Amino acid sequence: MIRPMGFGDRMSEVMATIRETAAPGALGRFASVLVLHPLDTLKTRVQLVSSVSRRTTETAVYRAPGVFGGAAPAIGGQVVNAMLTCVGYELWKGWSKELAPVSMPTS
Repeated sequence: MIRPMGFGDRMSEVMATIRETAAPGALGRFASVLVLHPLDTLKTRVQLVSSVSRRTTETAVYRAPGVFGGAAPAIGGQVVNAMLTCVGYELWKGWSKELAPVSMPTS
């Protein structure tokens, strides 16, 4: 006999989904921001500097303090975004299978 899923079953399904998808998604997004944030910082510094003087550009890019300035908010926002995206996708996929099951053709 098949019994309908209760609230406890749904919560355990959601928690399993979080463990299986949110953590890897968050880790991937964290690594991505960690690698790309310095490049984005350098690009922004170059864009802000006048193109008249090469010395000004070199000073802005190489002598300015740290390329990880502002990385913490970027990492925080992107990690949360990745977790919500991964969990939301997996939950939607499961719910859509329940609501509209695919009928298999018989041979």
